[in-house]
Amino acid sequence: MVFVVSLLSVICTIVPTLVFSFKRCLVMCGEDGSLCCGYSSFRGRRASMEDFYDMKSSKMDAKQINLFGVFDGHGGSCAAEYLKEHLFENLLKHPAFISDTKTSISESYTKTDSDFLDAETNIHREDGSTALTAILVGNHLYVANVGDSRAVILKAGKAIALSDDHKPDKSDERERIENVGGVVTFSGTWRVGGVLAMSRLLHSLRFSVNHCQDAVITPLHL
Repeated sequence: MVFVVSLLSVICTIVPTLVFSFKRCLVMCGEDGSLCCGYSSFRGRRASMEDFYDMKSSKMDAKQINLFGVFDGHGGSCAAEYLKEHLFENLLKHPAFISDTKTSISESYTKTDSDFLDAETNIHREDGSTALTAILVGNHLYVANVGDSRAVILKAGKAIALSDDHKPDKSDERERIENVGGVVTFSGTWRVGGVLAMSRLLHSLRFSVNHCQDAVITPLHL
């Protein structure tokens, strides 16, 4: 863990001087030193930052709980920021969080999405966001994904994907979109309605009919 923390610190110090300016960079460790995590974010060439992250640590029923989330917004920052503020809050309040973690994650995604859309009905924004979360309950890891943000785990020097990008050129995703009246076209890359290059997202009023908000959840015992 010392190496990981040191490496992250070096990256945070050096990389901003190369191409982009980092908005933030942080490394933090748990009280017992058993878990270290870090993040960095930068807006690149965009006019404003539309992406958010969240990290929480708690204990519940004598189990250590760690929650990590990445929310890649588009069309504005409101959707991604709402996920940061409410997704884990809804999850931790779910009555079955410990007893049925997978179901509680799925239902918390749905509730957070529904609450945002209800609040935004008369505002006519076009914000949307991916949601990629890693929920660690004791030694059980649950990775949930909507959109094309990606999670990987490093094992024996090899990166292993824990999530699957939701892209409209995949046969099952394209079929689902077209079955509900959506259109997938090619414009530089495959896009839904000629606009979005992903087939699932949260919080988009414009694409709520054509898109699936269901999270794909991958459980893993560590």
